[in-house]
Amino acid sequence: MFSSNTYIYQAQALENAGYSTVANKKGELTYADMLINLIKQYNLQLIDSEVQS
Repeated sequence: MFSSNTYIYQAQALENAGYSTVANKKGELTYADMLINLIKQYNLQLIDSEVQS
């Protein structure tokens, strides 16, 4: 989708592109952080590593 090499950069690119407007009470966008935390919680980064090999 974007030229990001890792799931972390990809999540940030999605947020930066406006695919989500999820924000905290201060108005700061939080989509990338939420997505990255879910990926880490379920160890989905392991799948990403296998696909890139």
